[in-house]
Amino acid sequence: MGTPQRSPRTITRTWGTRSRPRWWRFRLAEMGFMGASVERRARTSEGFMSPCYDGAVLGGGDGAAHPVRFEVEPAYAGRRRLSGFLRFLFALPHLVFTGGPSLLGTLLSPLLIVAGLAPLTIPLSVGAFGVITALATIVAWLVILVTGRHPRDLREVAVFYLGWRAKVVAYALLLRDDYPSFGSGGYTATLVLPPPLATRDRFSVALRLPLLIPHLPALAFLNAALTAISVVAWLAVALFGRYPRPLYDFSAAVAGYSLRLEAYLLLIHDVFPPFRLD
Repeated sequence: MGTPQRSPRTITRTWGTRSRPRWWRFRLAEMGFMGASVERRARTSEGFMSPCYDGAVLGGGDGAAHPVRFEVEPAYAGRRRLSGFLRFLFALPHLVFTGGPSLLGTLLSPLLIVAGLAPLTIPLSVGAFGVITALATIVAWLVILVTGRHPRDLREVAVFYLGWRAKVVAYALLLRDDYPSFGSGGYTATLVLPPPLATRDRFSVALRLPLLIPHLPALAFLNAALTAISVVAWLAVALFGRYPRPLYDFSAAVAGYSLRLEAYLLLIHDVFPPFRLD
C-alpha cells in the first residue's frame, strides 16, 4: 500500500492556522532580534514578504555573520617599540578628525575640563568630522522617517567617517604599526559595511536610540576592561616589542563590537547588533 496523502482541505487549513508567519515575527527578524538562524525578510514592491539572507548581503559566506565586520591583520610580535611608545603623539593628527578609542577620550576629557577647554571634549571624543557626521545622521533620520529611503550623499558621509575611524582606532589601540592614511585609502585594518538598502525599516530607525540602550552596560564594562588592557599592551609593546595574543584578540574584538554599534547608530543598516565579541 502506498503512503496516504493528505487532502487539499487539510493542507489549506494547515497554511491558514499554523504555517502562516505572524507579522511581528517578520518585524523582529528584520531587526535582528530572532537570531541568525531565522532568515531576515524584506518587503517587495508588491507588499509581500520575500526572503533576504545575510549571506547574500555579504556576497556569500556564513549566514550567521553580521553585515558589519572589523577586520585587522594580526601583529603580535616584531612590533616597533619607539612607535608604540609615542603612539598617542603620532595618532593625534588623526584623532582631531575622527576621535579615538574610549581610553584616549577618558584621559583627555578631564585634562581639557580642568584647562577650561570643556567644549573640545566633544570633537576629541568623536572627532571634528564626527560632529559633521552626527548632523548628517540627524537629517538622514528625518528623511528616512518621511520617505523610507536613505539619501546617498548623507550615507556616504557616515561610511567615509566610519572607514577612517576604524583605521585610526586600530592604530591608536596598537593593533597595527603602519601609519594610516588620512581619509579614504587602503589599510591593514578595515571596516566591512553592507551595501545600501533600497528601502529602510522606518520602525527601527525611529527607535534607534532606545534600541541601543541594552548595549550600554556591556559597552561600559568592555571599555573599562579595554582601558586597563591597553595600558598593559602599551608597556609590553614599548618594552618587549610584543603584543600578547590574548590581549590583542580581546582589544580587536571590543573595537569591532563598538564599531558595529556606531554603524547601527549612524543608520548604515537596520540589523540589530548582537551581544557578542567576534
